[in-house]
Amino acid sequence: NCSKRGSTYTDRFNSENGTIPHLSATTNAPSQMAVVGGHLFVAERSMRIVRRIDLDSSSGGGALTVVGNTTAGGGWPPPSCSELSPCSLLGTVFLSPRALAAAIDPDTNHTLLFIGDSSTGVVFRADLDANEVVIVAGQMLHPGYIDGAPNVSELSAIRQFAITQDTLYIA
Repeated sequence: NCSKRGSTYTDRFNSENGTIPHLSATTNAPSQMAVVGGHLFVAERSMRIVRRIDLDSSSGGGALTVVGNTTAGGGWPPPSCSELSPCSLLGTVFLSPRALAAAIDPDTNHTLLFIGDSSTGVVFRADLDANEVVIVAGQMLHPGYIDGAPNVSELSAIRQFAITQDTLYIA
């Protein structure tokens, strides 16, 4: 639970009007976390979302869904989220977002999240400032062990990420 007595936060997942008390924030099978820019990001595997938790107490703290949605209305199969047809942050459909890494793009200063979906076998890149999500590795629902460009590579059972300045490692 995320909490700060007596305050509320905006969460586009838990309530119809968007605001719920901090003590109502719940998690369900958080899998991997990443920190960047004063925020903690958490991949919520069972809720099929990524949440941002503000670490700066002066901003009021709280949790906010930043990528994914928990509604069945997201559609099946999940959209491909290609470079030519990116998905929106809250329009992206995950089955099991398990791996997570965060970075600041040195060229644009945008916050980027890399999200590995262990069930679909793909790695998504979410640009939080541009409201865009694209697949950068793997083939949607075609697990395998093939290296190569995003339109060729196949991944299976993505579990964890490690990131350096210019390389994303996938386990």
